[in-house]
Amino acid sequence: MAHGQDVDGSPFAGERVCFYVDDEADSYRLFSGTTGPADARFDVDTDQAPTPSGIHPDVRCAYLDENGNAALELFKSDPQSINVIAEYIDEGLLRDRDVEFGTPSSGDPTRRRTGRPRAAVRPLP
Repeated sequence: MAHGQDVDGSPFAGERVCFYVDDEADSYRLFSGTTGPADARFDVDTDQAPTPSGIHPDVRCAYLDENGNAALELFKSDPQSINVIAEYIDEGLLRDRDVEFGTPSSGDPTRRRTGRPRAAVRPLP
């Protein structure tokens, strides 16, 4: 999840953000839908933006929605960390986040019925 807002708290709706994912990820795609922790669910509407020239074509770019959010869904079947960098193109800012795909204990509430762990969704600062 990438979030952009002005110093007055208003969202940077329509700003382009590009997601760089390290080569350890199995795959990734832009995400639209409901996300967030169980007690604070919210909707995100991620629309694809053109990748600026000079950036690798495998980089996924999106426009921030009306709330200043854009989301990327990562896929990984091995228990390890995946690094994601969000580049806010119009602002010239970079933010990074390590997404953990570690194997949770048997009592972990994030475990799905399939026995595979879910990745934590945390907003980029």
